[in-house]
Amino acid sequence: MKSPSSRGPMDILPLNEMIERSARLYAPNIALRKRTPQGWNEFTYAHLLSCIKRLANYLRKTGHSKGCFIGIIGDNSPEWVIAFMAAQWIGGVVVPLDSRAKEMELSHIIEHSGLRTERKSVV
Repeated sequence: MKSPSSRGPMDILPLNEMIERSARLYAPNIALRKRTPQGWNEFTYAHLLSCIKRLANYLRKTGHSKGCFIGIIGDNSPEWVIAFMAAQWIGGVVVPLDSRAKEMELSHIIEHSGLRTERKSVV
């Protein structure tokens, strides 16, 4: 197996290596954008990586680790992407939850997916 430093430009990379590489190569470029009433909220590749690592560290500090089921509920947004990537960063298993689902539907998913029931907004 190749070491991360010897990978070529077209190699398939694990998600965390791909994000780190993109942040290194395209740091000031816009990776994600979200329209707000005040204009665009933009995340450069460098800022995206920083947010992912910060949230991944928070998840570790709050007891999440490899194999933990981590539910994410929210709209299609950079914050959702950051939460997803942070969970992947620590080896978590993401359980995406539809923000438009009814409470009964969400309860069923949570009950049968292995999620711990804990309500927090971290992004």
